[in-house]
Order: sequence, then C-alpha cells, then structure tokens
Amino acid sequence: MTESIKQLLQKPWVTDLSILLLFVIVFNLGVKRLLEFLANHFTHKQQFWRASFFEALYPPTCFFVWFYATFWCIVIIDRSINNEPIISPTSITIPVVLGIIAAGWFFMRWKRLTIQAVTENNAWEKVRLDPQRIDAIDKIFTLVILFIVIALLLEVSGQGVGTLLTIGGISAAAIGFAAKDLIANFFGGLLIYINTPFKTGDFIKIAGKDTMGKVEEIGWYMTRIRDLEKLPIFIPNSMFSQTMVTNLSKRTHRRVFETVAIRFKDFSCIKAIIAEFQAHLDQHESLQNDLPRFAAFSAYNNSSLDIKIMAYSNVTSLDGHRVIHQELLFKLHEIVTKNGAYFAYPTMAVQMVETRPV
Repeated sequence: MTESIKQLLQKPWVTDLSILLLFVIVFNLGVKRLLEFLANHFTHKQQFWRASFFEALYPPTCFFVWFYATFWCIVIIDRSINNEPIISPTSITIPVVLGIIAAGWFFMRWKRLTIQAVTENNAWEKVRLDPQRIDAIDKIFTLVILFIVIALLLEVSGQGVGTLLTIGGISAAAIGFAAKDLIANFFGGLLIYINTPFKTGDFIKIAGKDTMGKVEEIGWYMTRIRDLEKLPIFIPNSMFSQTMVTNLSKRTHRRVFETVAIRFKDFSCIKAIIAEFQAHLDQHESLQNDLPRFAAFSAYNNSSLDIKIMAYSNVTSLDGHRVIHQELLFKLHEIVTKNGAYFAYPTMAVQMVETRPV
C-alpha cells in the first residue's frame, strides 16, 4: 500500500496537480483578503459603488478560478492516462463559457449590493434618484445583463446573436397573440416607472373603481396597494393607462369647506359673526395666505341662514389637517354663541285650522 502511494506520488501529473491546487488555494486566500480589505476601506468612506464592486467580485472570481483549475486537472489526468488526449488544452470554449457566467454573476451581484447599500444608508439624495427609479433601473439592468450573457453564450456555441433575435422575434409574435394582457401589463409597469405618476408609499385613488389605498409594491405585472381596511388589492398595471388615478400624497394643501346654518331670528348677528370669523381666518398661521379663505353669507335656506366657510391649510397630513379643521369649528361655535346666536336645525311650521261642527 505504501509502495503504491510512493509510486503514485512520483508520477509527474500528481506533482502538476499538487502545484496547481496549491496555487489555487493560495490565490483564493490572497484575493479574498485583498477584496475584503478594499471593500471595508471604501465602505468606511461611504463610497458605495466601489465597496459593492469589490464585495461582489470575490464569489464569481472564486467560481471561475476553481472551475478553470478543475478543467486543467481533468486535462492533466487525461494526458497522463490516454495516449491521445480526449480534451484539448488549447480549447477555449470551456474557459470562455466559465468567464461569461462568472462575469454575468458578478454584474448581478454588483447591481444588487449597490442598491442594497444605497437603501440601507439612505443615500438616495447622493445618487439623485428616488427609490422607485432605482427599482426600475434594477429591473432594466437585470434584463440587460441576462440578454448579454445569453447572447455571448450563443456566440461562443456558434449560434450567433442572430439566432437569439430570430427566436425572440418568433416568440414575440406567438406571445403577442397568446398573452397580450401580459405584455400590456408589462409596458404599463414600465410607463409607471418612467412617468412616476405615483411611487411606493403614495396614497392613491382610482376613479370609477371605488379603490383607495397606499401603494406597497409596483411590479412588472401588477401593483399592490393596501386599502383603508388593510386588505391587499392587486391591480394590473394596464389599468393605470385606461383610468384616472389621483395621487393624494402629492397634494400641496388640504381644503376646509363647511356650510353653517344660523337661525332666521339671528339675522342681525350675521355680519358680526362673519367679520369676526374672517379676522380669525386671516390671522391663522396654518392657513395659506395666497389661496381663498373666506366666511360669507351664502343663501336663505328653508329653515336657516347659510354661511359658507372655505380655507386651505398648509398641513398635508390627515392627522394635522384634522386638528386644524377641528380648531376652526370650535372657534366658529365660540363666535356664534358669543354674539347671542344659535345654530339652526330643520324646522317645520304647522298651521292649525280650527273647524266648527256643522
């Protein structure tokens, strides 16, 4: 047994394999330490593009080196066993295929790690892009990388890019008939990313569908929103190009609009109530100066004198607006009662006719 091992170790191809494997191990350890150092260095400097580049580089590099070394190990063993080697060491097909796969894997990792680093460090302002556009770029780059990798693999195999385009053209024609809704939703999602009528986190309302909620995810096929009942609603993207969508999150102000009814017998107090409440509106810090804000006598109603009130608050959040709206209503009640008037309520006058027996 010992003699067999000694004879095996004395063979030249065993020495070649040992040297090759030792080189691969040392190379991988050295490259790993170097790339980790560079990634940490640029992370501390908050240079996310460079940090993610070096962080993404090691696994594809390790993959390529080990598989390429495995290829050469097979070549060495083949040459030592067979008089006529089956595998030619001059063949570049396998190394090129490995290189293409490793490069595609690297670019996918680099893209993902860069977006992850930007997201975790809230660095949207530094790249001057909002999260939705980053998501669109992520999806587009994924498609581009996959297309390039497949095209290069076909080119190496001798098929050429023309084969991919031909297959793509035939497939597009077939899919166009069988899945037009799928294509419509895909381009609908693409248009949402390009035009950005709304983004993730916005509160939207869809006309004619009685649907209102917060956008949670914009996919390529459908968009998920969460309604006021906290139920998930999935809407095909093609619908957004066929109906009107109101983005409630992009409002600049919130409107206060009320109609207040005063009794007819308090007509003499109307002018004082309106003047005092108008002065309160003019002095209110949370109301927009350059937008209409008024209190005005508007109509003689069936059982009341109507005063219309309108103003626009600077606060766009619903909770903040409710506080302002409530404060204005309390102030109006205070002014009405201070002037000796009362709010009207629906009344009906009944005239009793006395009838005499015949």
